Amino acid sequence: MTAVITAHAIARWQERIQPRATIAQAIAAIHAHDKAIARALAFGAPCVRTSQARLILRGGVVATVYPKAWILPPLSKGGAL
Repeated sequence: MTAVITAHAIARWQERIQPRATIAQAIAAIHAHDKAIARALAFGAPCVRTSQARLILRGGVVATVYPKAWILPPLSKGGAL
């Protein structure tokens, strides 16, 4: 199954993940995760977390993309937890 990707998600990939990517490259990069997207949609998960980004799923499509920096919690100050 090929994932449906919104124009917004493609633009956010270009803006937040790979600023020099063409539209075709952004689409290919998101489609590289088609298996994970299909499984997440079947499970009802709201997102797919990749090594570079979080793909946000809404209504059976990839709606937007968040960068890795927005996924990880900030490091605690002052050393170990």
